[in-house]
Parts: sequence; C-alpha cells; structure tokens
Amino acid sequence: MEAKHLTKAKRLNGALKKNPYNFQHFNVSTIEITVNGEETPFKPLQLSYGAAPKYIEAFSTLFSGTGENVLQHRKQYISRRIPKGYAVYAFDLTPDMCGASPHFNVVQKGNFAIDIQFSVASANAASLVCYGEFENTIHIDSERNVVYDYSG
Repeated sequence: MEAKHLTKAKRLNGALKKNPYNFQHFNVSTIEITVNGEETPFKPLQLSYGAAPKYIEAFSTLFSGTGENVLQHRKQYISRRIPKGYAVYAFDLTPDMCGASPHFNVVQKGNFAIDIQFSVASANAASLVCYGEFENTIHIDSERNVVYDYSG
C-alpha cells in the first residue's frame, strides 16, 4: 500500500508552527503511477477541484488502497473535506491488489514513478509525502542518496 499526500514544503522543512499533516489537493488534475513502465494499479486519475468538481476517484482510493470498506467509515465527513482543500491518495501496488490481506506477496524489484499534474500553478512549493509498507529500511538523505537495508 502506498499513500501520497501533498503539503506546503515549509510545513515539513522547519516552520514549527505550521501543521505538516495539513494535506491539501493543490488543484491536482492528474495522478499517474507507473511500475516498471506500466500504469498501475489503473489508468491515471483525472481530477478537478474547481467549478466542475470531479474528485470521487481520489476519495475512493482511500478505501481501495487500504482495503477498508467505505461503510466502515464516516464517508460524509471525509467527502465534505475534499472540496475544501484536503486530500490523501492511497494506492494498492501489490500484484494481486490484495495488499491489506494477511498473506505475503513475492518480493519485487523495479522502477517506480509518480507523475502529478496541476490545473493551477501553486504560489507555494509543495512536498510529496509518501507512506509505504516495506519489509526493509529505505532512507533518502539530504543529498538525495538512497541507502537501503534489505533483510533477506
């Protein structure tokens, strides 16, 4: 499972009085995820947060990406927050699309890319916060060097 969030860069980089968990949509128009050059887990999300809102796909990723049932949560509460500027995107990247199940999947290696397009240029820099579940440790330092420890 991968979760993606956008927040103002200064919220993550030293502005202590700012909330780094204030995830906003920043007028995202397209989100495309590719693994080894193939779109996954589905076609790119086409979103709109303006006059003709189209964000239900983004809302539904919260449940398909986490394996949760939409009826178990207060969907009215969450769906009212999305048009007001809040957004979280979740994607199940397991081969069988059952990342929330108790069984293990085969270890995969390859390339992962995310392409995000915006309908309106942001006045502030944005940071993409990624949450993933791994059976290892991955660290990206300030010089963008990737250090990893695979147990196995």
